[in-house]
Amino acid sequence: MKIPALILLLFTLPGCMQSIKPTVKSFNTSIPGVIQTRQIGEALFEKGTVKMVPGFLVQRDSNLPLMEHLLFPPVKRGDVWACTGRLHNGDYVCAHPNLEQGDVQIDSGEPLPSRLPQFIIGRGGEFRGLYFSASGYIAVQERGLLAGLFVPADAPLSGSFKQELVYNGKKDDITKLIYREFAEDLTKPSLFQGYSFNIASLDIIQVNGVIIEVLEATDSSIRFVIKN
Repeated sequence: MKIPALILLLFTLPGCMQSIKPTVKSFNTSIPGVIQTRQIGEALFEKGTVKMVPGFLVQRDSNLPLMEHLLFPPVKRGDVWACTGRLHNGDYVCAHPNLEQGDVQIDSGEPLPSRLPQFIIGRGGEFRGLYFSASGYIAVQERGLLAGLFVPADAPLSGSFKQELVYNGKKDDITKLIYREFAEDLTKPSLFQGYSFNIASLDIIQVNGVIIEVLEATDSSIRFVIKN
């Protein structure tokens, strides 16, 4: 059996992963009765509940090496890998987002494992190898491999939700706002709606149940009071 040249160490450590418990954070920046100012691109309010675990943000498109005869699809810049556990040495065990059984190929002709492995990433973001959760089997890669591919970043989990209203500037008497909702992936809106208001005739606006009095709006900023 041919062993990939990059693999320096193979060993079994059953039960060596400790699961990571998600943290839950609820927030609401909608403060009634207070005069506030926002610049263009800033949120007038944000509301939501976020379930987070440690994770890593992919910095560039890249190919993963052949590991344990498994060929994985390329990783994409901007993807966030969520970490489900930590090994005894502090390395993280993380999941490739949207990776499915059919995305992985095997060069030996053998069937794919019933449970695909997870990926080991060091505390500083260095790629370390594969973790097979069913057995605790670890395949560690050469140090420095894919250096700089990952940077630490919080990873939202299923059940996370955020909504926000963003100031989008003014043209003549028309004030523009953007309402966005995010579910699970907090980098990509699941709902995106644009609103335009003529504040020359209407200085009270309502978006998604939030009532806002616009005191002043310019091309670059808005002064307002949330009424409820």
